[in-house]
Amino acid sequence: MQLNPAFTFLHNRKTRVGYVIAHNGATALVNDDAMDLLLEPGLASVHEPAYQPFFAQAQAAGWVLPAPSDAAATVRIVDSEPHLTRIQVELNLVCNLECAHCYCSSSPRAAAGRETSFFASLLDQAADMGVIHVDFTGGEPLIRKDLEDLIGQSRGRGMVPTIHTNGTLVTEARARALRDAGLAEALVSVDAATPALHDAFRGKAGAFVRTMAGIRAFQTVGVPVGVNVCLNRQNAGEVHDIVRLFRDELQVPFHFDRVIPAGRTTESEDPIALSNADYFALMREVFGQGSALATKKACDAGNRHARAARIDPFCGVGANYAFIKHNGTLALCPTMTEAESTAFAHADLVDQGLREAWEQHPTFVRTRHMQCENVSVCPSGADCGGGCRSNAYLLHGRLDSPDEMYCNLNKNEGDEYVPMLARYEDMRARGELPPRPAPLPRAAPRALTVLA
Repeated sequence: MQLNPAFTFLHNRKTRVGYVIAHNGATALVNDDAMDLLLEPGLASVHEPAYQPFFAQAQAAGWVLPAPSDAAATVRIVDSEPHLTRIQVELNLVCNLECAHCYCSSSPRAAAGRETSFFASLLDQAADMGVIHVDFTGGEPLIRKDLEDLIGQSRGRGMVPTIHTNGTLVTEARARALRDAGLAEALVSVDAATPALHDAFRGKAGAFVRTMAGIRAFQTVGVPVGVNVCLNRQNAGEVHDIVRLFRDELQVPFHFDRVIPAGRTTESEDPIALSNADYFALMREVFGQGSALATKKACDAGNRHARAARIDPFCGVGANYAFIKHNGTLALCPTMTEAESTAFAHADLVDQGLREAWEQHPTFVRTRHMQCENVSVCPSGADCGGGCRSNAYLLHGRLDSPDEMYCNLNKNEGDEYVPMLARYEDMRARGELPPRPAPLPRAAPRALTVLA
């Protein structure tokens, strides 16, 4: 027997956790002893009776092969705690489109991003720390000519690279090049089921047709592709057509998200964000009680394995995820940056390494394991992961606030939106919820028209 080269085997000796990672990013956790057995030279203990049931399971899962192979599996040994398992890398701000709801205000006039060597160095540092997932985003990452090189470097170091794209620059040849470089998945953003509305959002005629062609190009060459749709006041009327387009016609996984007050949405005189109540009503109308499943982004799914004993945020923010900006700084997430609050000061990765910034920078130390204040006592806490910390902060004013929308999607069995925050305050006053822990950063008062 030998380890299957189709998998990467990562052993974090400091946290005493092992990860068996498939090419597509699917990850299984094993304990310290199990990983020690897998990494023994020649699988030396495979014939010991006490360990044969485990090796039978490993063979059934495809982790080990019954016969020798010419290729060798990638093995990574790290000593990292807290363990950063996912980074999102904003390669640029420049974009060929100018979307009405862009959280980073990308446009054709925006910044090009740091040089290739800078990002290449960060990827090496990330691999040495035990990062598993690398999400490349922008701006529009396909504008960069070094994207395939950075994807190939990530895959060569045993990480799983994915991209977020508007899809308009994807040809079949480019999709094939990305696949051959090692791309695991592409997440494409789409705003409508009709060309006119999508193009109006994107600020460019013909964007819809090119995006649909990009999705089909990924499908043709075998790159897994998903779609993310930001529901808002202008495209809410197409929600059923959107479902039919992606579920029935293109047959791709799709996810809905909310428009929140960040980036270009704060500049508009006519806010497009739905109220929480209206967003909840749409989810109920389309998906019924399964609506929470349709609101979880595909890009967040990779971090579910990181929540073992403690319930960390679903996306991993503050616990095992960080966001690298185009200018070489490290932030908590795309919408928890210095633009939202001085409490989210960035770490400068030019002056300090990724490990030092992640483990020691005051912003990350102060917000480590930030979470909804009720998650450990809530019956839905493990399912919702506390909701979105950025939404909780921007909409409700506190990093440790419950994300009221996720509370409704996961616990509200009715059809009417419930003001859960007020209900929790009443429960706390009656002693039915524990006292609030030490406060995390609060948002300055803002005029948020998206509140229900």
